[in-house]
Amino acid sequence: MDTKQREVLTELLKLEKLPKITNHKYLESLNIKKPGNKLRIAEVLESYGKDKWWLSKDITTKAYAQLFETTLIIAFDELQEGVEKILGRPIVTYEFSSSLKSLQSQTFDIMKSKVHLDDNVTPAR
Repeated sequence: MDTKQREVLTELLKLEKLPKITNHKYLESLNIKKPGNKLRIAEVLESYGKDKWWLSKDITTKAYAQLFETTLIIAFDELQEGVEKILGRPIVTYEFSSSLKSLQSQTFDIMKSKVHLDDNVTPAR
């Protein structure tokens, strides 16, 4: 996630009050069995600092952030449902691999307008 995409995420998260759950508690709720996977996800959670988007109650906020994160933090079904809600159309699973950049660009534009950021904020290409 680049700086501009992160700015949109930060603004989205200001629109709601996130639950006070530690990264450790969230990680435990995922029931991950492989220690290596658990460690990788823990590192990713820590990298977001206070922007704990995975705790959002808004599925579009979670899907937006997950779309720019290479490590799957939320359930894939949530990602797909959230992106469909953002774009207002069904998403076929293969689009996440064959058209990822397009999905990212489209969702960025829509979510940027949701938080009323100026047009100088554009996605990295």
